[in-house]
Amino acid sequence: MGATSGQSQAALPQSGLRGWLASLPPRDRVIYGVLLGLLAVIVGIYAFAGVQLLAEGMMAGSEPTEIPSVSAVVVVESTTAPATDIPLVTSTLTPDAGLTSSPALTSIATASPVPPTPTPGAPSASLSTPTLSPSSTSSAILPSDTLTPSPGVTLSPESEVTLTQSSTASATTEPSATSAPPSATSTSAPPSATPIPPSATPTAVSVSQQRLTLYFADPGGILLVPVERVALVENKKVAAAAVRELLADPPAGLRHSIRDNANVLSVELTGNQELTVNFDRSPEVLSNDLSIKALALTLTEFATVSQVYIRVNGQPISGPIVRPVLNADNPQGLDESFSSGNRFLLLYFPLNDAHYVRITRIVEPTASVARRTVEELLAGPGSYGSVLSRPIPAATTLNDIDVNDGRATVDLSADFTTAANPEAALDTLVLSLTSITDGKGAHPIAEVEVLIDGEKLAAYWGAEYDRYFRP
Repeated sequence: MGATSGQSQAALPQSGLRGWLASLPPRDRVIYGVLLGLLAVIVGIYAFAGVQLLAEGMMAGSEPTEIPSVSAVVVVESTTAPATDIPLVTSTLTPDAGLTSSPALTSIATASPVPPTPTPGAPSASLSTPTLSPSSTSSAILPSDTLTPSPGVTLSPESEVTLTQSSTASATTEPSATSAPPSATSTSAPPSATPIPPSATPTAVSVSQQRLTLYFADPGGILLVPVERVALVENKKVAAAAVRELLADPPAGLRHSIRDNANVLSVELTGNQELTVNFDRSPEVLSNDLSIKALALTLTEFATVSQVYIRVNGQPISGPIVRPVLNADNPQGLDESFSSGNRFLLLYFPLNDAHYVRITRIVEPTASVARRTVEELLAGPGSYGSVLSRPIPAATTLNDIDVNDGRATVDLSADFTTAANPEAALDTLVLSLTSITDGKGAHPIAEVEVLIDGEKLAAYWGAEYDRYFRP
């Protein structure tokens, strides 16, 4: 019984993993043993790695993982005017509160944000503002120094173009069809990153072309010469544009009427038609207050300006200045105020055979303005005789003059035909007569016919002079 009982106990199968392996054939037992060994090795490796990471985290504290650099595309919004509307030229603008010296830019550049510097204890990192790379390209539209219209081309003051400038370049790390090329790639920032503020709202700059009348000086600084120039005007700030053009280069044969290195600090127009120009230094460069007169004449060309104040660093140096008399010639010493009733005759004489300069001859009141204008023109440039030439021979006399239906018929003596420069002689006559204005500001004379002792001028100078002359 004892032996039988012991054999029965030895024959009982073993339980658990060992029993299961013992029940398998030898070949299967080897295979499953190898697999179980590999599993144990893998579990051991993961356990060891976990312990190492836990130990490093405890030593480094809460230092954040550095955020990898990302790539972004910076796009500056721009609308560029066609070259046919505004010429693309280069100029240097003087800083001026009344002038906007930041033209529209068209720029597409690649920017790479600088990785943030980790701060111990900080829960997250923030992206820094991208910096434009040196390879970015830009084009600018700047106002011109001198714009000369092509012959036969009339520049319309009403032609206007709007430029849009974005004051701050905007960068984004999210793909966008409107802000990045299709080929651009980007990496999203972590949810905890501080978002980049949106770009500023683009500011619209209205730029138009306008013909301005500017007053420069003759080389000797004795006379002021009106010059017409087409200039660019930003945001309808015409007065600021006029001052800017006075500081620009004068035409050939003339000089600056104000100090060209004076900077304009502000140009302000008040509601009562008073304009104040503030410089950083005195703009005077000519004697006899000609610089101040040049500013006043230039600025009172506008209907919205009746008085001008000139300041230097906020301190007044002149003003209020009403429109002065241009190149006054007053041989009789008459009252030069416009309310005096005296007559101001506009006479034209050549300057260096390059410019026709207007002087203002002040005479007593007269009912025959056209006749008196021709008589004073034949008398010569008066006190400006050392600067201006006299193309009409001094011996020329006026036989008669008749004004009818917008035409003045002038009958002169034969001495007129001996003029050394026939064109200049005719120009001074025609310019002076067509500058006459009536009480309403209209010009009653539009064209001039010239007779010589009752005969047409063509009988002396040829068929090309058989016509009416206009300025």
